[in-house]
Amino acid sequence: MKEHVSKDEKFKTRLLEQPVGFEKLEVYQVAYKFVVFLFKILDKIDSQGKREILSQLRRSALSIPLNIAEGSASLSKREYLNQVNYAYKSAAETKVNLLVCKELGYLPQLDLKEVFIRLDEVKRRVWGLRFSLIRNSNFKVGDRFKFHLKRTENDVNKK
Repeated sequence: MKEHVSKDEKFKTRLLEQPVGFEKLEVYQVAYKFVVFLFKILDKIDSQGKREILSQLRRSALSIPLNIAEGSASLSKREYLNQVNYAYKSAAETKVNLLVCKELGYLPQLDLKEVFIRLDEVKRRVWGLRFSLIRNSNFKVGDRFKFHLKRTENDVNKK
């Protein structure tokens, strides 16, 4: 005998099973997979005396997909771009944390090579999303994001 499933239950199940919004973004998927990969490596490490740096590494890595998700829920491109910038900065912070862990010998060399390859892929994709948001917007030199935009000859000649 079949169990009756309400429309509400079907809707909730569909929500959990089907990717929506930010989950469809390749950049989010790559960043998410990077975090899962890194956390699995970090779980193998004895954290005695290493707790602070490993905790900071987890937080900075996790911030990458979290900021992408938060940005995609923004109501404006400016807010979205701001969150994507945070994601990129978190990727840079993650790299520094990894370099410190490498220097201190906290992570195995074989794992580190793959971690750096994956992190570079995440950074490249976040940069691409960032560039796309800027290119497809009306940000102009002089906006608060001017330090991220290259000036063109037209911009220089206007002054």
